[in-house]
Parts: sequence; C-alpha cells; structure tokens
Amino acid sequence: MEWAQDARCQVSLRELRSRLEREWEPEAAITTASASRASRARNLLAAFGEEKSLSEWSRDDRCVVSSLTIAARVQRGWNPEEAITTPVHGRIRPRRPSTPRPPSARRPRALVNMEPPSDLDADAVREKMREGAELWFAGSSGDRVSLVEREATTIIAPEVLQQLQDAGELLVVYKTGSVVQYGLAPAASSA
Repeated sequence: MEWAQDARCQVSLRELRSRLEREWEPEAAITTASASRASRARNLLAAFGEEKSLSEWSRDDRCVVSSLTIAARVQRGWNPEEAITTPVHGRIRPRRPSTPRPPSARRPRALVNMEPPSDLDADAVREKMREGAELWFAGSSGDRVSLVEREATTIIAPEVLQQLQDAGELLVVYKTGSVVQYGLAPAASSA
C-alpha cells in the first residue's frame, strides 16, 4: 500500500497487486504506466504553455473548434495554438451552455396524479372529440385515459374507452410504446 502511494508508482493499488500476483518484477510493476495512463499521455496536447487532453482543450475559452478538428489539424502538422484558435471556414463554433449534469444515480419516476376519473360517459366524450378534444391512453402510468382539450385535461374512466372501442367508434391515430392517441372513426364523427 505504501508503494502505491509513492510518487514513483504509475498504477493504482489494485493494479499493483494484480501485477505482483501475476509475478511481475516489483520495480516494473511499480514504475510501468498502465495502458490507460499511457494512452492518456499520448493524447495530451501542449499549447500556450499548458498540457491538456483534446477534450479539455475543446472546453477551453480560447478554443473555437471541436476536439476532433483539433486532432485532425495536429495530425496534418498544424501548430497546436493555431489548431485550437483558427475557426473552420471563418465560423467560430458556438459555445455549449455549461449545465451541470444530473447525478448518475437513477432518478425517481415522476409521481402520477391519480385523481379520480370524471363522470363523463361515452356520449359526452364522443361529443367533445367532435369538437376537437384528443383522447389519449397511457399504459405506462397506471392505465390512464385522458381527454385533452384546449384548456383542460380530464381523466376518463377506462370503461368509457372500452365502450367506444367495442362500438368501433375509435381508431388509432398515433402510437408509441404504451401511449396511444385515439380519434373518432369516420362513421362515428359524422353521426
């Protein structure tokens, strides 16, 4: 453990133990850089008196191009400072807004508003759909049937949806996963 904390050690304690278990010579196990450190060292670019990875350079305030553009330019022999500060075709890449990332832990699902269904019957739903309301079914949120109007959304009893389906008055307008939008069948909308 002390060797892993030594400044000369190029690997983590875990890697050092693994190497010694595989019977590496102790000095080589301590001083040989790991593949990830070696590849990181190969991807560092020195410019403006600093040494950073291409990704870090692309986030630098002086940079006006992407990390891929920097890499391509340097491979073609460009001076690193010019590769970082020269716009592509005279256009400067817009700065990405820096928003903090959410924690990597799984976010809790949104709570579903479980208000009781309205007392609208099939006739009332059919009439509202003729006036432009949309009928939606969301199976992933607890089999919720919603009638969406311009100003309001009303929860409909699943039995009403079933009655309209059994009568052949609905057709599927849009479907993705467990979410379905229904429209009135041509015969039901003209009746």
